[in-house]
Amino acid sequence: MSNEKNLPYAVVCGGVNIDIGAHSFAPLRAKDSNPGKVELSLGGVGRNIAHNMRLLGVPTYLLTAVGGDSRASQVEESCKELGIDLSHALRVPDGRTSTYVFVGDSDGDMAVAVADMEICEKLTPDYFASQKELLDGAAAVVVDANLPRESIAYLVEHCAAPLFVDPVSTVKAEKLQGLLSHVHTLKPNRIEAELLSGVKITDNATLHQAAQALLDQGVQRVFLSLGGDGVFAAQQGETHLEPICKAEMRNATGAGDAMMASLVWSFLAGRNLAESCAAGTAEKVAEVEKLISEKGEKEKLAFVGDGINDAPVLSRADIGIAMGGLGSDAAIEAADVVLMDDDPAKIATAMKISRKTLRIVHQNIVFALVVKFACLGFGAIGFLNMWWAIFSDVGVMILAVLNATRALKFKE
Repeated sequence: MSNEKNLPYAVVCGGVNIDIGAHSFAPLRAKDSNPGKVELSLGGVGRNIAHNMRLLGVPTYLLTAVGGDSRASQVEESCKELGIDLSHALRVPDGRTSTYVFVGDSDGDMAVAVADMEICEKLTPDYFASQKELLDGAAAVVVDANLPRESIAYLVEHCAAPLFVDPVSTVKAEKLQGLLSHVHTLKPNRIEAELLSGVKITDNATLHQAAQALLDQGVQRVFLSLGGDGVFAAQQGETHLEPICKAEMRNATGAGDAMMASLVWSFLAGRNLAESCAAGTAEKVAEVEKLISEKGEKEKLAFVGDGINDAPVLSRADIGIAMGGLGSDAAIEAADVVLMDDDPAKIATAMKISRKTLRIVHQNIVFALVVKFACLGFGAIGFLNMWWAIFSDVGVMILAVLNATRALKFKE
């Protein structure tokens, strides 16, 4: 697989769910009926990560399991539309496709959830062994802890590609104990990090101790989510704390999955620790996604940026525009257009030039078709001779070229 940014492919190993989400309009009342709204969507940590990676332009295979029910068709159709490759996924004819039910409070945060993910137990070491060629050819492999422990152990021990691991939850993070020696990137939250490191995080000093304990187990990079306090990133000899972006909380579900996707994207693009951390907390991607969902079918969304954390958004927008002088290397490489003199006013100039060029193109097409069809018609009834045929070919070409030279002259 390849893409317009020439990024190699990645493989995500994990769960895919039918998500049924319920959100209360008011603070939840226990053991009572709460007015709210219920929505059905596609989810699962593995699928969500793969979805966000595709939005960032990364060619992505998803190794997961689906049942033989109607929900499997929903999963397959959705992944097809998103460009997620499911050709290597495990089909279980008598299995139930995973379903995840969660209830959100009025503040947008999750209050409780129930997950029917029994089918994930079918994702055995033997299945992943059958996919070893695909896994070894990947530039990055993402593992979510919904997999059985023995399957995670197989991937840790046998996968040649850099391994990115998402603990998913405190309960499932226990599967990772003793299996971190070959992990490239680990993305735990505070509680998961405490469990895996054995260090209670109470202040800045213990935060550093917990991250170092994970690095000492063999993890190359740790990105520790601190909720409203931001993200703490660490590798041997280097740490970085990235403040959280200011945003209105609507739904926290899936935020960690989007961050993991951005970490993989940053790795594939060669970003350092601080750049990866900044990309992982960028709120602009969510805003661009909202704008894309609202724009018309024929409309295009352009984004102008110059910073490290603009790179994922530049990749996602229909047209990414970066500053060539002041812009970061990450932004320039991700952009479709680069303004070499850092003058945003040149965007308007470029639009005027492109519109004039399109007008000339349309003029030439209409002129050529009208002349050729006219000569063809009159020639068929004997009104025109060979010289008119030559004019309709060579003459039209010369006139079209002369008309096209108008594009070379533009007055701002």
